[in-house]
Amino acid sequence: MKTTTHIFKTLMFFLVMTVNGCLEHTYQITVLPEDNIEIQYSARGDRMDLEDGFDLFPDSLQWGLVRTVEENEDETVHILTGTQNFTGLLELEELMNWWTISQDTVKVRRGFSLHRESSLFGESIVFIAVFQSRNFDDRYGDIWEFVPEECRILEDDDLKGTLASEEVDLLEEKFSLGVLQWNLARYEKRFLEAWQLLKIRDKSILDTSETTFSIVRAGWSDDVRLYVNELDVDDPNTMNLEWWEDLRPIFLGRLVDIAGISSADLISRIAKDLEIEYQVSKDIDDDNFKVKLSLPGRITDSNGESTEDGFITWEIPGEELKNADYLIHAKGFEFNFLRISLAAFVSLLILRWIKILVWKKKRTQPNE
Repeated sequence: MKTTTHIFKTLMFFLVMTVNGCLEHTYQITVLPEDNIEIQYSARGDRMDLEDGFDLFPDSLQWGLVRTVEENEDETVHILTGTQNFTGLLELEELMNWWTISQDTVKVRRGFSLHRESSLFGESIVFIAVFQSRNFDDRYGDIWEFVPEECRILEDDDLKGTLASEEVDLLEEKFSLGVLQWNLARYEKRFLEAWQLLKIRDKSILDTSETTFSIVRAGWSDDVRLYVNELDVDDPNTMNLEWWEDLRPIFLGRLVDIAGISSADLISRIAKDLEIEYQVSKDIDDDNFKVKLSLPGRITDSNGESTEDGFITWEIPGEELKNADYLIHAKGFEFNFLRISLAAFVSLLILRWIKILVWKKKRTQPNE
Protein backbone atom coordinates (compact mmCIF):
# COMPACT_ATOMS: atom_id res chain seq x y z
CA MET A 1 0.00 0.00 0.00
CA LYS A 2 1.44 3.32 -1.02
CA THR A 3 1.61 5.91 1.78
CA THR A 4 1.61 9.55 0.76
CA THR A 5 0.17 12.71 2.25
CA HIS A 6 -2.48 12.43 -0.45
CA ILE A 7 -4.11 9.84 1.83
CA PHE A 8 -4.36 12.46 4.55
CA LYS A 9 -6.12 14.93 2.28
CA THR A 10 -8.64 12.31 1.18
CA LEU A 11 -9.29 10.95 4.68
CA MET A 12 -9.70 14.40 6.20
CA PHE A 13 -12.20 15.24 3.50
CA PHE A 14 -14.13 12.10 4.39
CA LEU A 15 -13.96 12.58 8.16
CA VAL A 16 -14.75 16.28 8.19
CA MET A 17 -16.48 17.28 4.96
CA THR A 18 -18.76 14.41 4.03
CA VAL A 19 -21.65 15.74 6.09
CA ASN A 20 -24.23 16.67 3.49
CA GLY A 21 -25.90 19.43 5.44
CA CYS A 22 -27.79 20.05 8.63
CA LEU A 23 -30.96 18.03 9.15
CA GLU A 24 -33.15 19.43 11.91
CA HIS A 25 -35.80 17.28 13.56
CA THR A 26 -38.48 19.06 15.60
CA TYR A 27 -41.01 17.43 17.92
CA GLN A 28 -43.64 19.87 19.18
CA ILE A 29 -45.61 18.21 21.99
CA THR A 30 -48.72 19.88 23.35
CA VAL A 31 -50.51 18.40 26.37
CA LEU A 32 -54.15 19.56 26.30
CA PRO A 33 -56.96 19.21 28.87
CA GLU A 34 -58.25 15.69 29.58
CA ASP A 35 -54.78 14.33 28.74
CA ASN A 36 -55.22 14.86 25.02
CA ILE A 37 -51.83 15.08 23.33
CA GLU A 38 -50.84 16.51 19.97
CA ILE A 39 -47.41 15.96 18.45
CA GLN A 40 -46.29 17.83 15.37
CA TYR A 41 -43.13 16.47 13.77
CA SER A 42 -41.01 18.11 11.11
CA ALA A 43 -37.62 17.54 9.51
CA ARG A 44 -35.82 20.14 7.41
CA GLY A 45 -32.78 19.53 5.21
CA ASP A 46 -31.62 19.14 1.65
CA ARG A 47 -32.83 16.39 -0.66
CA MET A 48 -29.82 14.17 -0.06
CA ASP A 49 -30.44 14.30 3.70
CA LEU A 50 -34.00 13.11 3.27
CA GLU A 51 -33.19 10.36 0.79
CA ASP A 52 -29.97 8.71 1.99
CA GLY A 53 -31.87 6.05 3.92
CA PHE A 54 -29.93 6.48 7.15
CA ASP A 55 -31.98 9.12 8.92
CA LEU A 56 -34.08 9.08 12.04
CA PHE A 57 -37.57 9.76 10.71
CA PRO A 58 -40.74 8.41 12.31
CA ASP A 59 -42.65 5.68 10.53
CA SER A 60 -44.10 7.32 7.42
CA LEU A 61 -47.38 5.38 7.49
CA GLN A 62 -47.99 5.78 11.21
CA TRP A 63 -47.33 9.51 11.12
CA GLY A 64 -48.74 10.26 7.67
CA LEU A 65 -45.59 12.10 6.65
CA VAL A 66 -45.95 14.68 3.91
CA ARG A 67 -43.01 16.05 1.95
CA THR A 68 -42.89 19.62 0.66
CA VAL A 69 -40.24 21.87 -0.85
CA GLU A 70 -39.42 25.40 0.23
CA GLU A 71 -37.60 27.53 -2.32
CA ASN A 72 -35.37 30.22 -0.82
CA GLU A 73 -33.02 32.65 -2.55
CA ASP A 74 -29.87 30.75 -1.69
CA GLU A 75 -31.12 27.20 -1.08
CA THR A 76 -33.87 24.67 -1.56
CA VAL A 77 -35.15 23.14 1.68
CA HIS A 78 -36.96 19.81 1.72
CA ILE A 79 -39.43 19.36 4.59
CA LEU A 80 -41.16 16.36 6.11
CA THR A 81 -44.16 16.96 8.37
CA GLY A 82 -46.46 14.65 10.29
CA THR A 83 -48.95 14.80 13.17
CA GLN A 84 -50.16 12.45 15.87
CA ASN A 85 -53.18 13.02 18.14
CA PHE A 86 -54.10 10.69 20.97
CA THR A 87 -55.51 10.54 24.49
CA GLY A 88 -53.67 9.30 27.55
CA LEU A 89 -50.25 10.16 28.91
CA LEU A 90 -49.04 6.57 28.68
CA GLU A 91 -49.70 6.57 24.93
CA LEU A 92 -46.75 8.93 24.47
CA GLU A 93 -44.46 6.28 25.91
CA GLU A 94 -45.84 3.67 23.51
CA LEU A 95 -45.47 5.96 20.51
CA MET A 96 -42.09 7.56 21.16
CA ASN A 97 -39.99 4.90 22.89
CA TRP A 98 -37.60 3.17 20.54
CA TRP A 99 -37.85 -0.20 22.28
CA THR A 100 -41.64 -0.43 21.87
CA ILE A 101 -42.43 1.13 18.52
CA SER A 102 -42.56 -0.85 15.31
CA GLN A 103 -40.21 1.37 13.34
CA ASP A 104 -36.60 0.45 12.65
CA THR A 105 -34.97 0.21 16.08
CA VAL A 106 -31.54 0.03 14.49
CA LYS A 107 -31.87 3.77 13.92
CA VAL A 108 -34.02 5.17 16.72
CA ARG A 109 -32.57 5.86 20.14
CA ARG A 110 -34.98 7.79 22.31
CA GLY A 111 -37.51 7.38 25.12
CA PHE A 112 -40.33 9.80 25.98
CA SER A 113 -42.70 9.58 28.95
CA LEU A 114 -45.43 11.58 30.68
CA HIS A 115 -46.97 10.80 34.05
CA ARG A 116 -48.94 12.49 36.83
CA GLU A 117 -47.92 12.98 40.46
CA SER A 118 -50.61 13.89 42.98
CA SER A 119 -50.18 16.19 45.96
CA LEU A 120 -52.47 17.81 48.52
CA PHE A 121 -53.24 20.86 46.43
CA GLY A 122 -53.13 19.52 42.90
CA GLU A 123 -51.30 17.41 40.36
CA SER A 124 -48.02 17.65 38.50
CA ILE A 125 -47.48 16.42 34.95
CA VAL A 126 -43.90 15.18 34.61
CA PHE A 127 -42.21 14.96 31.22
CA ILE A 128 -38.97 13.02 30.76
CA ALA A 129 -37.18 12.21 27.52
CA VAL A 130 -33.86 10.53 26.91
CA PHE A 131 -32.05 10.79 23.60
CA GLN A 132 -29.76 7.83 23.87
CA SER A 133 -26.11 7.77 22.92
CA ARG A 134 -24.91 5.99 19.81
CA ASN A 135 -21.88 4.85 21.90
CA PHE A 136 -19.71 5.44 18.87
CA ASP A 137 -16.31 5.05 20.49
CA ASP A 138 -17.37 1.92 22.38
CA ARG A 139 -18.88 0.32 19.28
CA TYR A 140 -16.34 1.33 16.66
CA GLY A 141 -13.30 2.50 18.58
CA ASP A 142 -11.82 5.91 19.26
CA ILE A 143 -9.76 7.02 16.26
CA TRP A 144 -7.23 8.58 18.63
CA GLU A 145 -6.42 5.15 20.03
CA PHE A 146 -4.93 4.41 16.60
CA VAL A 147 -3.57 7.83 15.69
CA PRO A 148 -0.46 9.08 17.55
CA GLU A 149 -1.22 11.84 20.03
CA GLU A 150 1.35 14.10 18.37
CA CYS A 151 -0.95 14.33 15.34
CA ARG A 152 -3.43 16.47 17.29
CA ILE A 153 -1.32 19.45 16.29
CA LEU A 154 -2.82 19.05 12.81
CA GLU A 155 -6.19 20.19 14.24
CA ASP A 156 -4.73 23.56 15.26
CA ASP A 157 -3.87 25.72 12.26
CA ASP A 158 -1.75 28.10 14.34
CA LEU A 159 0.41 25.33 15.80
CA LYS A 160 0.55 23.54 12.48
CA GLY A 161 1.90 26.73 10.93
CA THR A 162 4.95 26.60 13.19
CA LEU A 163 6.08 23.26 11.70
CA ALA A 164 8.30 22.72 8.70
CA SER A 165 6.61 21.20 5.68
CA GLU A 166 8.53 17.95 6.16
CA GLU A 167 7.23 17.68 9.74
CA VAL A 168 3.67 18.29 8.58
CA ASP A 169 4.01 15.63 5.88
CA LEU A 170 5.26 13.11 8.43
CA LEU A 171 2.41 13.82 10.87
CA GLU A 172 -0.15 13.62 8.06
CA GLU A 173 1.21 10.25 7.06
CA LYS A 174 1.03 8.98 10.66
CA PHE A 175 -2.51 10.28 10.95
CA SER A 176 -3.58 8.59 7.73
CA LEU A 177 -2.10 5.24 8.69
CA GLY A 178 -3.81 5.45 12.10
CA VAL A 179 -7.21 6.12 10.53
CA LEU A 180 -6.80 3.23 8.12
CA GLN A 181 -5.90 0.96 11.05
CA TRP A 182 -8.98 2.18 12.93
CA ASN A 183 -11.23 1.35 9.99
CA LEU A 184 -9.58 -2.04 9.55
CA ALA A 185 -10.19 -2.85 13.23
CA ARG A 186 -13.82 -1.73 12.87
CA TYR A 187 -14.46 -4.23 10.10
CA GLU A 188 -12.68 -7.00 12.01
CA LYS A 189 -14.88 -6.32 15.04
CA ARG A 190 -18.04 -6.39 12.92
CA PHE A 191 -17.51 -10.08 12.20
CA LEU A 192 -17.65 -10.90 15.92
CA GLU A 193 -20.73 -8.73 16.39
CA ALA A 194 -22.53 -10.47 13.54
CA TRP A 195 -21.67 -13.90 14.91
CA GLN A 196 -22.95 -13.02 18.38
CA LEU A 197 -26.23 -11.74 16.95
CA LEU A 198 -26.53 -14.82 14.76
CA LYS A 199 -26.15 -17.12 17.77
CA ILE A 200 -28.99 -15.28 19.52
CA ARG A 201 -31.34 -15.61 16.56
CA ASP A 202 -30.33 -19.04 15.24
CA LYS A 203 -29.99 -21.64 18.00
CA SER A 204 -28.92 -24.30 15.52
CA ILE A 205 -25.39 -22.89 15.36
CA LEU A 206 -24.74 -22.91 19.12
CA ASP A 207 -22.80 -26.16 18.85
CA THR A 208 -20.24 -24.59 16.51
CA SER A 209 -16.83 -25.01 18.15
CA GLU A 210 -14.76 -22.02 19.18
CA THR A 211 -11.88 -23.42 17.15
CA THR A 212 -13.94 -23.43 13.96
CA PHE A 213 -15.11 -19.88 14.57
CA SER A 214 -11.59 -18.67 15.39
CA ILE A 215 -10.26 -20.09 12.12
CA VAL A 216 -12.98 -18.42 10.06
CA ARG A 217 -12.59 -15.16 11.96
CA ALA A 218 -8.86 -15.17 11.31
CA GLY A 219 -9.62 -15.71 7.63
CA TRP A 220 -11.88 -12.66 7.65
CA SER A 221 -9.13 -10.56 9.26
CA ASP A 222 -6.76 -11.67 6.51
CA ASP A 223 -9.38 -10.72 3.91
CA VAL A 224 -9.67 -7.18 5.29
CA ARG A 225 -5.93 -6.68 5.59
CA LEU A 226 -5.38 -7.90 2.04
CA TYR A 227 -8.05 -5.47 0.87
CA VAL A 228 -6.35 -2.57 2.66
CA ASN A 229 -2.96 -3.48 1.22
CA GLU A 230 -4.37 -3.33 -2.28
CA LEU A 231 -6.08 0.06 -1.90
CA ASP A 232 -5.19 2.65 -4.52
CA VAL A 233 -4.41 5.77 -2.49
CA ASP A 234 -4.73 7.93 -5.59
CA ASP A 235 -8.38 6.96 -6.05
CA PRO A 236 -10.69 8.92 -3.68
CA ASN A 237 -13.42 6.32 -4.22
CA THR A 238 -11.34 3.66 -2.49
CA MET A 239 -9.93 5.95 0.23
CA ASN A 240 -13.27 7.10 1.68
CA LEU A 241 -13.34 4.38 4.38
CA GLU A 242 -16.56 3.01 2.85
CA TRP A 243 -15.29 -0.46 2.02
CA TRP A 244 -18.50 -2.33 2.73
CA GLU A 245 -19.76 -2.84 -0.82
CA ASP A 246 -16.48 -4.54 -1.72
CA LEU A 247 -16.16 -6.55 1.50
CA ARG A 248 -19.81 -7.53 1.95
CA PRO A 249 -19.77 -10.64 -0.31
CA ILE A 250 -16.65 -11.94 1.44
CA PHE A 251 -18.16 -11.16 4.86
CA LEU A 252 -21.37 -13.04 4.07
CA GLY A 253 -19.48 -15.95 2.55
CA ARG A 254 -17.31 -16.43 5.62
CA LEU A 255 -20.35 -16.53 7.93
CA VAL A 256 -22.30 -18.86 5.65
CA ASP A 257 -19.30 -21.21 5.68
CA ILE A 258 -19.76 -21.87 9.40
CA ALA A 259 -23.52 -21.27 9.85
CA GLY A 260 -24.74 -23.04 6.72
CA ILE A 261 -26.64 -21.90 3.65
CA SER A 262 -29.95 -22.14 5.55
CA SER A 263 -28.88 -19.11 7.60
CA ALA A 264 -27.92 -17.01 4.57
CA ASP A 265 -30.99 -14.74 4.66
CA LEU A 266 -30.65 -14.12 8.39
CA ILE A 267 -26.94 -13.37 8.01
CA SER A 268 -27.70 -10.90 5.23
CA ARG A 269 -30.26 -9.07 7.40
CA ILE A 270 -27.87 -8.90 10.35
CA ALA A 271 -25.08 -7.59 8.12
CA LYS A 272 -27.41 -4.94 6.68
CA ASP A 273 -28.50 -3.81 10.16
CA LEU A 274 -24.90 -3.52 11.34
CA GLU A 275 -24.03 -1.33 8.35
CA ILE A 276 -27.09 0.89 8.88
CA GLU A 277 -26.24 1.15 12.58
CA TYR A 278 -22.76 2.38 11.70
CA GLN A 279 -23.94 4.85 9.05
CA VAL A 280 -26.53 6.38 11.38
CA SER A 281 -24.04 6.63 14.24
CA LYS A 282 -21.35 8.10 12.00
CA ASP A 283 -23.70 10.71 10.56
CA ILE A 284 -25.37 11.70 13.85
CA ASP A 285 -23.31 14.91 13.69
CA ASP A 286 -25.52 15.83 10.74
CA ASP A 287 -28.69 15.80 12.85
CA ASN A 288 -30.04 18.38 15.26
CA PHE A 289 -33.02 17.65 17.48
CA LYS A 290 -35.44 20.22 18.83
CA VAL A 291 -38.20 19.42 21.31
CA LYS A 292 -40.92 21.96 22.07
CA LEU A 293 -43.25 21.14 24.94
CA SER A 294 -46.40 22.79 26.25
CA LEU A 295 -47.74 21.58 29.60
CA PRO A 296 -50.89 22.73 31.40
CA GLY A 297 -50.48 24.71 34.59
CA ARG A 298 -47.42 26.47 35.94
CA ILE A 299 -43.95 25.17 35.05
CA THR A 300 -42.18 24.35 38.30
CA ASP A 301 -39.10 22.55 37.02
CA SER A 302 -37.31 22.24 33.69
CA ASN A 303 -33.85 22.04 32.15
CA GLY A 304 -35.08 23.66 28.93
CA GLU A 305 -35.57 27.25 27.83
CA SER A 306 -38.96 28.96 28.17
CA THR A 307 -40.07 30.85 25.08
CA GLU A 308 -42.58 33.63 24.53
CA ASP A 309 -45.02 31.32 22.77
CA GLY A 310 -45.48 29.34 25.99
CA PHE A 311 -43.32 26.37 25.05
CA ILE A 312 -40.30 24.91 26.78
CA THR A 313 -37.62 24.27 24.18
CA TRP A 314 -34.57 22.04 24.05
CA GLU A 315 -32.05 21.99 21.21
CA ILE A 316 -29.83 18.93 21.08
CA PRO A 317 -26.91 18.81 18.64
CA GLY A 318 -26.45 15.33 17.23
CA GLU A 319 -22.76 15.52 18.03
CA GLU A 320 -23.61 15.36 21.75
CA LEU A 321 -25.33 12.00 21.22
CA LYS A 322 -22.31 10.30 19.72
CA ASN A 323 -20.98 9.08 23.06
CA ALA A 324 -23.39 10.27 25.77
CA ASP A 325 -27.11 10.27 26.57
CA TYR A 326 -29.01 13.56 26.67
CA LEU A 327 -31.76 13.88 29.28
CA ILE A 328 -34.50 16.51 29.13
CA HIS A 329 -37.25 17.01 31.70
CA ALA A 330 -40.00 19.40 32.77
CA LYS A 331 -42.79 19.53 35.33
CA GLY A 332 -46.02 21.48 35.23
CA PHE A 333 -48.30 21.92 38.25
CA GLU A 334 -52.07 22.34 38.17
CA PHE A 335 -54.01 23.42 41.26
CA ASN A 336 -57.04 21.27 42.04
CA PHE A 337 -59.56 23.65 43.55
CA LEU A 338 -61.79 20.84 44.78
CA ARG A 339 -58.88 19.41 46.76
CA ILE A 340 -57.99 22.87 48.03
CA SER A 341 -61.60 23.44 49.12
CA LEU A 342 -61.75 20.08 50.87
CA ALA A 343 -58.40 20.74 52.57
CA ALA A 344 -59.61 24.16 53.72
CA PHE A 345 -62.88 22.65 55.01
CA VAL A 346 -61.03 19.92 56.92
CA SER A 347 -58.63 22.51 58.33
CA LEU A 348 -61.55 24.62 59.57
CA LEU A 349 -63.11 21.56 61.20
CA ILE A 350 -59.84 20.76 62.94
CA LEU A 351 -59.48 24.35 64.18
CA ARG A 352 -63.09 24.30 65.36
CA TRP A 353 -62.49 21.04 67.20
CA ILE A 354 -59.33 22.44 68.84
CA LYS A 355 -61.21 25.55 69.97
CA ILE A 356 -63.93 23.40 71.50
CA LEU A 357 -61.36 21.30 73.37
CA VAL A 358 -59.64 24.43 74.70
CA TRP A 359 -62.99 25.92 75.77
CA LYS A 360 -64.03 22.71 77.55
CA LYS A 361 -60.68 22.51 79.31
CA LYS A 362 -61.03 26.08 80.59
CA ARG A 363 -64.53 25.35 81.94
CA THR A 364 -63.39 22.31 83.87
CA GLN A 365 -60.52 24.15 85.56
CA PRO A 366 -61.38 25.35 89.16
CA ASN A 367 -61.51 29.10 89.77
CA GLU A 368 -58.72 30.44 91.98
